[in-house]
Amino acid sequence: MTLTDPLRELLGFVGAYLSIGVAALRYGVLGPALGRDPADAGRIGLCQSIGRRAAWLGLVGIVLATALAIAGAARFSAMRHLPFVDVLIAGHAEGAIRLVCYAVAILGFGLVAVGFPAGWPMAAFGAIAPQLLGLVTLRWAALVNPVHVLAGATWIGTLFVLMTIAVPSVLRADRPMQDRARTVADMVNAFSPMALTAVAVLVTTGVITAVRHLKFVAALWTTSYGEALVLKLCIVVAVLGVGAWNWRQVRPALGTPAASSRLQRSARVELLFAGAVLLVTSVLVSLPSPRLPK
Repeated sequence: MTLTDPLRELLGFVGAYLSIGVAALRYGVLGPALGRDPADAGRIGLCQSIGRRAAWLGLVGIVLATALAIAGAARFSAMRHLPFVDVLIAGHAEGAIRLVCYAVAILGFGLVAVGFPAGWPMAAFGAIAPQLLGLVTLRWAALVNPVHVLAGATWIGTLFVLMTIAVPSVLRADRPMQDRARTVADMVNAFSPMALTAVAVLVTTGVITAVRHLKFVAALWTTSYGEALVLKLCIVVAVLGVGAWNWRQVRPALGTPAASSRLQRSARVELLFAGAVLLVTSVLVSLPSPRLPK
């Protein structure tokens, strides 16, 4: 393992979390929040403004993912002494499909960012479809890690966009304070069931991955992979604990300006721990899996 390996993995996570998180915010948070009061023109305009701002983040994420995919194909072609185009098309059809999806997402996010909401379906499809390519290629075992990333991005990626763009935009909006607080509550209440589902999928796929790679229990304390996994699990428990606190204690009290400020503070802690998880995971996936002792 070299330093560039975990850095590359971390950038990949950032790209996926931003693009998927923005798409999930649009369809899992802004959509339901608008549905609570569809006749409120002010809320409609506010949600559209939030969507446009978030789309720029999604665009950054998907461009980053595209650049990493192209760089990976270039490395592979150099190692195997193959033409770059052959690597993209002939030898690795899945990689070509992935790049097509990224191109669709770039177009979609770009359209939304400049004021054309019709780009949202393209953005969402192009961001999410690459994580589900195993369904097309019928490589079911290869779905576990991408679905794990998809679940993590739906939870933490959406939370990041929610707390850095959506909630601050609502609290700064030229609307009555009580209405702003109620809008924040509606968004968080829409996010919560989506996040809970994502956490369940994240834990399930995480357990499957750990069992597949950790071939014997003693590897937890006798190998670098196991030690990194234990560290990750400890931080994950902290993230889940803060998330549970936000869900059970902070969320029910939303609806007032004070509660909105409290949410912002507690969500920052959750995101801080989540960022630590991504750092450790970037190292973990760069390490070789433990081998069975002879």
